[in-house]
Amino acid sequence: MILPIEKWIAEQNFPVEATNLLDEGIICYKSGAYRAGLLFSYLGFEKIIKNRLLDARRPDNIHEGAWGNIQRDVNNDSKWEETVFDTITGFSNMPIFLQDNKKREEMNRHLSYWRDRRNDAAHAKENEINNAHVEVFWTFMQSNIPKLVVRGSRAAILDNIKLHFDSRYTPEGSDFSHIIQQIKHSLYEEDLKSFYKDVKEVFEDLHPFYPFISDSEMNSFWNEIFKLGEPFSTSLVQYFKSEDGADVFIIVIQDFPRHIALFHEEKQFIHNLWYEKIKDFEDPYKIMSALLRNSLIEERNQEEALKKLILNLNNKIPSDGLDFMLLNQYGYLNHFRKLVFGIDSETKTLINDFSWGNKNLNPVRHYLEHNGLDDEVVNSLCRVFMAQPYPDKMCANLKNYFNNHKDIKEEFIRISEGLRATPPTSLGFNS
Repeated sequence: MILPIEKWIAEQNFPVEATNLLDEGIICYKSGAYRAGLLFSYLGFEKIIKNRLLDARRPDNIHEGAWGNIQRDVNNDSKWEETVFDTITGFSNMPIFLQDNKKREEMNRHLSYWRDRRNDAAHAKENEINNAHVEVFWTFMQSNIPKLVVRGSRAAILDNIKLHFDSRYTPEGSDFSHIIQQIKHSLYEEDLKSFYKDVKEVFEDLHPFYPFISDSEMNSFWNEIFKLGEPFSTSLVQYFKSEDGADVFIIVIQDFPRHIALFHEEKQFIHNLWYEKIKDFEDPYKIMSALLRNSLIEERNQEEALKKLILNLNNKIPSDGLDFMLLNQYGYLNHFRKLVFGIDSETKTLINDFSWGNKNLNPVRHYLEHNGLDDEVVNSLCRVFMAQPYPDKMCANLKNYFNNHKDIKEEFIRISEGLRATPPTSLGFNS
């Protein structure tokens, strides 16, 4: 049976020596050797902190000499445990880990208790150590490992990001999972939003047109942050909602639309997304289908949302068959037919709107290729293109389409004869 603590350890990417100690603790726990289980678990916990101290850059508030002593002592087999304990609980005037005095005092009490239990286990003292002690320590460890990060690590992470995404130093496509793990283990929750702002600035320095021009590797970096889960994903949602993060959100969610589900509690943000921001996306179909797939648009607003999509297609056609299928389930083609060709509508048809008609040639051809012609569509085309003024680019596009699809052209003639309508010469039909 795999214990929850084993699953947690597997997800953390701890140093091998720390993982080995934790694994030994679990083996002892399962065997009923609870003293050994607690001892190995405690040592594994301290090894994690030891490695964080060794990997970290000197915090600004720690003198160089003091930091050098810490680095030396954590590498000393006879001093490393005591040094790790002191760096967590001590340095009240120069905190290395917890910045808040109350939190540091609370940690001092908890860690002092567990050090005493560790000594009970190591020296076979009379105090009982049972399964509950081991389990509660694991809970303590899981709760506090994310909080015990070295102050000043943030600058080091940003430097690593800068070097990794600079093609002069790192080949494109190189793995950056080590940076993601540094973020996971080295940042306070309250600092995440400002950290994301700093990351954006690093990316802007490296890529002058970012985020106005998308960069797949940089977008993948944000994707990996989302995948870290809480609290990283929630903080990223809040950052992307901010004015500073809004433009990054557009290009990231375009590449990874599944993360839009994480915005489910942001009702006003979601409403504005389909109502107004849909026009900013390179592929609006992806975004609309992601919103609908995750039930983020209320039923009463779905028709209006699809209309907003059609008004802002930017000459794009669906790039994903599943997205197109989903949109059709919500009536996309029916709404397209009504809005573009003016079926059952008293408003001006979009195909006769110069702004929309001249820049959405591909969606109209896409519709005809998938839906073909019917009486209403033929009647609309005859009416719009019988005489000027009409969108000249749309007219030329349709003329080319009919000339290249003889069967569709013949069907157009057949339907128009039934309607007693004259096929427009502007679309390539003989008078």
